[in-house]
Amino acid sequence: MSLVSATSYESRCGAQVFAATGQYKSVMVRIKELKFSKKKDINRDVMKQMRVLRDIRHDNINSFIGACLEPLRVLIVTDYCAKGSLYDIVENEDIKLDNMFVASLVHDLIKGMLFIHNNSVLVYHGNLKSSNCVVTSRWVLQITDFGLHDLRHCAESDSIGEHQYYRNLFWKSPELLRDLNSSVYGSPKADVYAFAIILYEIIGRHGPFGLCPYEPRVNPTEIRTSISPSSTVELNTTSVLANYATEAEIVDRVKKYVEDDEVPFRPDLDLLHESDVKCPDYVLSCMQDCWAETPDARPDFSVIRNRLKKMREGMQHNIMDQMMDIMEKYANNLEDLVNERTRLLYEEKQKTEDLLHRMLPAPVAQQLTKGIGVEPESFDFVTIYFSDIVGFTAMSAESSPLQVVNFLNDLYTLFDRIIKGYDVYKVETIGDAYMVVSGLPLKNGDRHAGEIASMSLDLLEAIRVHRIAHRPNDVLKLRIGIHT
Repeated sequence: MSLVSATSYESRCGAQVFAATGQYKSVMVRIKELKFSKKKDINRDVMKQMRVLRDIRHDNINSFIGACLEPLRVLIVTDYCAKGSLYDIVENEDIKLDNMFVASLVHDLIKGMLFIHNNSVLVYHGNLKSSNCVVTSRWVLQITDFGLHDLRHCAESDSIGEHQYYRNLFWKSPELLRDLNSSVYGSPKADVYAFAIILYEIIGRHGPFGLCPYEPRVNPTEIRTSISPSSTVELNTTSVLANYATEAEIVDRVKKYVEDDEVPFRPDLDLLHESDVKCPDYVLSCMQDCWAETPDARPDFSVIRNRLKKMREGMQHNIMDQMMDIMEKYANNLEDLVNERTRLLYEEKQKTEDLLHRMLPAPVAQQLTKGIGVEPESFDFVTIYFSDIVGFTAMSAESSPLQVVNFLNDLYTLFDRIIKGYDVYKVETIGDAYMVVSGLPLKNGDRHAGEIASMSLDLLEAIRVHRIAHRPNDVLKLRIGIHT
């Protein structure tokens, strides 16, 4: 595997980070890069743990293939999952998750965590979150980025900002948040807390705190830009933002010590009733127990599996039948999605063509639309019309910008309506200047001069009766130049 090609695939799209990929033994693999500020010595314990991880095989565990060791970085190679992370799926509104899909994903996660907690080497995950759950092309959820805690903890963050840093802590349990510098990277009970947040994400589909009123959704810049410059509305952004908190404030609320009679800060369960997937009371109850403030009060995954067993009711016992049902629903959803995307593409194509016809002569626009190159062409028999408004500079100085814009818009709308009756082509308008030509792009023999002359007289007649909205007593005068 080439290390150079392995890192060249990485790309970003907004908040989403696509995994770097590479080829290993002709198979696509996922590559996670761990960077270090200084040379990192890989001790025997880490090498031993890597060998153990390489031998782990489970349907719901993302297989660890190996690692490429360099002085300032380590490339961890694992199986590639075509559907991406659970976070990507949950945030993608185009993917419909019905009760069966949700039950399948949740129980895959439970089975994977049971395996990790029962493994004498792994014991716990330590960084469980929706982005560390990946989905295969067969819609099987697998848990990734487990083990090698010392190595992962020492690695430098990938230049993430404060927003992303605190957002990554949304899945951390309160006891871990209160001492982030501790040598304890996690615990089975902390994994249970993270599972509850993921379960909330899957059902709510608006992020770990997306349905919570304290989730930041508005910022002052968005408020200001949503109001037109001419608006006289006065808006107090402080009052608008009063009920919203930053990611850092959410983390502070979660890790705050609570008194015996105080309710700890968690996502709002009541708002889950608004989600597309029906959330039964036994799921809500299990979710609450899993994110309990006291770690000992949280159930382990064997108990969670029994409490959420009802979610699987109605699912096929035959795995192939269940897979066929899932694929059929996915195909139907994909067909609807393709039709919707095709409709949107057609609408955008129409808008583009309309804009092209507005900017360029019709024959040129048609050739460009068909993908045909346009060769420069010379026209020997044409007449050019050029006009401007007498005293426009002085009038502009005494008018507001909006008044000038409205005036020009009214005047040139009138001009555009008049020239439609003549064999002419409007080239452009610059300020108060208006340029028209006849004899191109369609040649009209010797009629070009007569077309422009008749049009000019028509424009002069129209200008005499046209009134300026904000200066009704002024008389417009048009300065016209014609050249053949």
